[in-house]
Amino acid sequence: MTATQLKSDIESLWKHVKKGNVKFKLYSLVIVLAMLLLPLCLTAQITFAEKPPVDNTPEWWHLKDEMLMPYDSTSLKIELYPTLEAYKKYIGQTLFYMEKPMVLFLSKNATQFVAPQNKYFDIIDVISLADVEYEKRFDAVWKMARNRSAFYDKFNIKIPVKYYDKEYGKYGGYGVAESKDFPVFVLRETETGDTFYSTCFAHTGGYYDDKKLSSPLILVGGFVKLKEEFVGQTILKMKSDKYKSLSERIEQKWTCVDVSIKEFGAYNDPQVALVLQSENDSEKEYLAYTEFLKRRNGTYIIREQYLKMEQEEQKKIQANREVSQQYEQEQAQYKQTLINKYGAATAAKILKGDLEIGMSKDVCKEITKARRYTVADKTATTETWVFRDMWGGISFALYFQGDKLVRIVDL
Repeated sequence: MTATQLKSDIESLWKHVKKGNVKFKLYSLVIVLAMLLLPLCLTAQITFAEKPPVDNTPEWWHLKDEMLMPYDSTSLKIELYPTLEAYKKYIGQTLFYMEKPMVLFLSKNATQFVAPQNKYFDIIDVISLADVEYEKRFDAVWKMARNRSAFYDKFNIKIPVKYYDKEYGKYGGYGVAESKDFPVFVLRETETGDTFYSTCFAHTGGYYDDKKLSSPLILVGGFVKLKEEFVGQTILKMKSDKYKSLSERIEQKWTCVDVSIKEFGAYNDPQVALVLQSENDSEKEYLAYTEFLKRRNGTYIIREQYLKMEQEEQKKIQANREVSQQYEQEQAQYKQTLINKYGAATAAKILKGDLEIGMSKDVCKEITKARRYTVADKTATTETWVFRDMWGGISFALYFQGDKLVRIVDL
C-alpha cells in the first residue's frame, strides 16, 4: 500500500465517521490495520534452521579412565598418550638412561644441554611442553648452547605426534594435537640429586616427515617385572608352515636365563634383550625385546602360549575326526539305501561315479546329482541332458531312448 492510497482511505473513512456510519468505520479500520501489519507478519514467519552443536569430544575420550590407571610396571618404556594428565602416573618411578639414541636434558642450573647416559633418574614431576617457565628456560639455554642442532628443534618433538610401535603402548595412534599435551619430565639424578628437564623422547629415522619417536630410557620397575616374567621361561621359535603340526613347526627351543642390556646392529645400539640358552648348546643367544614384541605369538611364543595352541590344535583334530565319522556314517547309510533300491552292483557303480550305456534316468541322476544340467531336447521317446562346467560352458551330454541311456558325448 502506498502513502497516497493510505491517505485516500483515511479521508474516505473520516467522511463516513462524520455521517455517523459506525459500522463502515469499524470494517474499514480493521482492513487498514491488517494491511499495515501484513509486512510485519511476513517478517515474523522467516525462521532459521538450528545448527547442530559441535562435538569437540576427543576420539580417545572413551579410553580416558583406562589411560589414567596407575602404572603397574607392565610397560618397559614410557607409553605415549594423547593427554598430559595420563603421564602423571609415572611420578615416583625411576628411569635408566641407556646410551642411544641421544635425548637432550635441560639442566636446572647449567647453560648447556646434556645427555647424562647410563644414569638413574627419579621422576619427580610432569609439566607441559608449553609450560611458560620451561619455555623461558629452554630459550635462554638455547641461545647460549654450543651443542645446538637442527635435529633437536625447540620442542624436540614434532606436533602432532602419532606412533604405533607396540613398545610405546596402544594409545600413540591417537596422536597429540597440541604441545600442551606433550610431557616434559622433571627428573632428579639418583646419584647427584641434580634436577633435569626432558621429554625423554628423541627423533630417529629422519629429519622431516619420516621422523619417528624412540627413547633410550627404560622404567626400572618395568625392567624388574620383565625379569620376573621371563627368567626361567621356555621360549620357542616357530616355523610359519601352517600345513605342519604344531610340534613339527618348532624350529628352536630356549630357556630364558636372564634379561639384560645388549648392543645390537652396526651402530651398537643398546637394547633390552632376553638372554636365551638351549639345552644342547652352551652358547647364549640374545633376542632384542623389541623384536620379541613384534613377532610374539607368531615366530616367538612362550611355553604357556604353546600349550594353549596345542589344546586348540587337539580340539580341531577332534572336531575333524567327528566330522569324518559323521560323513562315514552318512555314506554307509546312503550306500545301503542304494543297494536296497538298485542292487549291490549298480550301487557300487553309482558310488564310483561311472556312467554306463543302459543305465536308467534315475541311476544317472544319482551319479550326476552334484552336476548342473538342462534338458536340451525332448520328444515322446528321446531326451537329451546337457551338462555345463562351472564357467557355463557345455561339458558333456547324455542321450536317452525311453528310460535308457544310449549315448554319452564329451563336448
